[in-house]
Amino acid sequence: MGYTLNVEAFPATGEVTFRQECDPCDKKADAKVTPEERAAKQRQEAAANQVIGTLSGLGPAGAIFGGIVERERLAAEEEREARESRLSPTQRMEWEGLLTALRNKPPTAGMWTVIPRNIIIRGTVSSVEVSKDAFEPIEWVDVAFRESPTVDFGPNRRPYSEFNVCASGREIFQSLFGPDFLTSMIGKTIEVEGETQGAYCRGLRSSIRVTLAQQVRVVNAAQVQPAAAPRSAPPPAKPGASGAGARTQTGAPPAKGAASTPATAGQRGK
Repeated sequence: MGYTLNVEAFPATGEVTFRQECDPCDKKADAKVTPEERAAKQRQEAAANQVIGTLSGLGPAGAIFGGIVERERLAAEEEREARESRLSPTQRMEWEGLLTALRNKPPTAGMWTVIPRNIIIRGTVSSVEVSKDAFEPIEWVDVAFRESPTVDFGPNRRPYSEFNVCASGREIFQSLFGPDFLTSMIGKTIEVEGETQGAYCRGLRSSIRVTLAQQVRVVNAAQVQPAAAPRSAPPPAKPGASGAGARTQTGAPPAKGAASTPATAGQRGK
């Protein structure tokens, strides 16, 4: 039995992570495919589609077999789309555009239909909280930003904003900001890069879960231009979530569009 392990290293932080795919490897292999081989593959796919159509008209047994083949084809297509989504380019976003898009997202729409899957966001830290109790048995660090103020409160009066950043455990933020990170981060402007999601952090509409130190960068004062300072959209008169109920999102976001509804202030997804 063979397998492929894709590892990406970050020398600056001394970290490694594992990827589901190696896009450079795949592109290199694809570049070696000759035009003749490509044409042969297209003919095979066309023949397979013709067989499916033929089998569907050969009675119940043919329809069953054709259905099986069709399901396999659809599964392969869904995996292709999911792969493209995972490899989508990272885009820098401003707060006004981010929060407005999330607030206006139709309830049935996936998150990644209104905002990019992978983003970079710059903001000024307003609060850092560590929590671990009956409501949240795993230790979490939640980082909130001035650009996305508190709009609701959960169990034990914990603050929830529309978008925030979090990490399971304090090790990453300690390594970047020192043992007093709970206070030293306040007022600092940072950039965070990662996948938008909605199941773990205290962002009611979306968030980024930090799993590597390389995702977080401190922005020097000289880099912050007043004219280009990130703006936030004014909070809505009636926040989309209120009260201290259990969260509605309890797992990883769907491959085709992430979570389709905002979370409510309460217990994190597991």
